[in-house]
Amino acid sequence: MRTLPDTRSKEYAETVLAGMDTTRLRVFREVARQGSFTGAATALHISQPAVSQHIAKLEQELDCALLERTSRRVRTTVAGEVFLRHVEALLTGVDDARRELAALA
Repeated sequence: MRTLPDTRSKEYAETVLAGMDTTRLRVFREVARQGSFTGAATALHISQPAVSQHIAKLEQELDCALLERTSRRVRTTVAGEVFLRHVEALLTGVDDARRELAALA
C-alpha cells in the first residue's frame, strides 16, 4: 500500500493535487458561463468537439442531462444548476488548496 506524503510538504501538492483532473468540471463551468460550446472552446483554448466530448462524458457519469441544447445556445437544466453550484465550490477549494500548498514549498 502506498502512503501519502505529509500534507504540508511540496511533494503532497505535486503528488495528490497535481494529479487531480478537474478538466471536465472546468469545461462544464465554462459552457454554463458562455452559453455555448463554441464560446467555451474559445475561452478554454480547446476544440469544440473536445468540449462536446467532455460534456457528454460528464452527463454519462452523472446519468443526467446538465445542459439543455437549442439550435444556437445551451443553458443549464435544473440538475445542471445544482451541479454548477457544487462545481464552483469544488474548483474554488481545489485552487485555494493548490495555492496554499505551493506557498508551503
